[in-house]
Amino acid sequence: MSKFCRKCGKELLDDSQFCDGCGTAVNEINSNIQVNNQENYVTNNQPKENNVVYPYSQNTNEVKVDSTKNKETNSVNVLVAFLVILFAGLFFYLAASGELNIFNYEKEQEKIDTTGIDYQQITVDELMKKLEENPAAAKEEYKGKYLEITGKMDVIDSDLKYIGIYAINDFDLTGIHCRVKDKVTKEKIKTLTKGQTIVVRGKITDVGEIAGYYMDIHQIL
Repeated sequence: MSKFCRKCGKELLDDSQFCDGCGTAVNEINSNIQVNNQENYVTNNQPKENNVVYPYSQNTNEVKVDSTKNKETNSVNVLVAFLVILFAGLFFYLAASGELNIFNYEKEQEKIDTTGIDYQQITVDELMKKLEENPAAAKEEYKGKYLEITGKMDVIDSDLKYIGIYAINDFDLTGIHCRVKDKVTKEKIKTLTKGQTIVVRGKITDVGEIAGYYMDIHQIL
């Protein structure tokens, strides 16, 4: 098999001691070949940084470290998820029980104290006449006032959240929308019937031309 000089590329004779082209010793050329082969072997078997290839012992250590970190991360995630579920459950429990008033709903009272309140006596008929004559004047006169109103009960909410009382002598689609706020009043409503004439005490909270009057009930006499 022919040999060539690695320095100049000229073909070498089998028994040549020196290259005829550049004069380089054949032994020096062979020595360089061995060194190059060794360098290539080392280079090909060294770790590649981009691919992160490590010797067996080092790679094993890295795997152990990553596994530990993964276990710690999973434990933290599980703990956070548990706490979120716990606090969410507590939040909704308190909201449902009424202990946490997140929607600004007024908490139901046992009984509304009417001590010291002076209620103006009036009928639904009179209130509706005032509203028909001048809604703006009726609103200015009665909104925020404490009234003792006589009228005919015509609406009873199945959840006892409100009742409606209307004029006794006239047929009218509007009347007094009364919001119930205490347990005593709710129990009283259970004993009444539609069409019955009743007297209610409370505070007028709003007045509208179409909707009529809105009142928070304090007491049913």
